[in-house]
Amino acid sequence: ASFFDGGDREGLEDYLNYIKGRNVDEGKVDSFLFNLSVKYGITYLSCKYADNSAKKQKLSFNSLSKQDLMLLFPRPFDEQVTFFSFKYGVPKSLVFAIMKSESFFDPRAKSPAGATGLMQIMPATARQNADKIAMKNYSLFDPEDSINIGVYHLSVLFKRNNCNIIKTAAEYNAGTGNAKKWFAAKNSLPDLEKIQFPETRDYAEKVGLFYLWYVSIYGEK
Repeated sequence: ASFFDGGDREGLEDYLNYIKGRNVDEGKVDSFLFNLSVKYGITYLSCKYADNSAKKQKLSFNSLSKQDLMLLFPRPFDEQVTFFSFKYGVPKSLVFAIMKSESFFDPRAKSPAGATGLMQIMPATARQNADKIAMKNYSLFDPEDSINIGVYHLSVLFKRNNCNIIKTAAEYNAGTGNAKKWFAAKNSLPDLEKIQFPETRDYAEKVGLFYLWYVSIYGEK
């Protein structure tokens, strides 16, 4: 298990793929990988496998202990999130909800579209926001840089949407143009139902639920 100790990401992922590819009970595999991830402090994997296990067992979060819920809703990089959420005026629980939804707390995450890092920021969005906060040198794979730029960007959306979690999450996911068009519609539909992209609707609902769970578990917004 030298790659666990030494941070060999490729070796780790090859090993996990080997384990998952074996013809064994999926529930046991998830449990094994979860325990291994917890042991070595690999948050993005422990969170992922905890989620997988909860879904497969159809567990109700209301039935889980606080300790179990904290494994499902961890707060890695808490020092950086606390600092930048206070600096830019964004609830910590919203930052963690976005981060969990976007990357499962994986600093090396990269989507096929190019969204990068913990906060899954597109390079063009990163450049625009980095300029506004006078960041000249940064890496979206660096947790502190990703959180700094991502939380600043989130703060702009949060304030523009009058602190509405659903609207903020929708704009973070689908962009300003789409969000403005949806929420400018004069009808009596709830905010969630105004979102016309199913993927974004599901995303905003997930972020909203995660936010409520973070507030409930840790007792702070």
